[in-house]
Amino acid sequence: MGDRNTWIKDGVLIAVPVDAGALIHAGNIVCVKSSGFATEGGDANTTAIGMAHETVDNSTGTAGERAVVVMRGKLFFLANDSAAPVTGALIGKSCYLLNSVTATATATGHPVAGKVFEVNPDGVWVLIA
Repeated sequence: MGDRNTWIKDGVLIAVPVDAGALIHAGNIVCVKSSGFATEGGDANTTAIGMAHETVDNSTGTAGERAVVVMRGKLFFLANDSAAPVTGALIGKSCYLLNSVTATATATGHPVAGKVFEVNPDGVWVLIA
């Protein structure tokens, strides 16, 4: 094989098609369903992919009619679940999404948010790559 002109993207900002009926707010964590469409937050059957860079309202649209720009590959500051808080014992390990703005230590019913990098009294710094 010889030289190849390989296309690249930095992957920091990506456009993801939004699910039918979804409203995604800027600054909230975006998850992707098995269908490949984005939703705000999610459940154990979704995958967290980053933070919404903008608000997108597809509440009256069909799946894929609109796209949301998602920022990824960064540390995002999330609130910490008061019932099952992320602690320093999880630094370097996975935490989960309780909702689109809150990290939790509980895996059951929640998607992986990302890797914990710092926990402080105000919240949790999570790498969503």
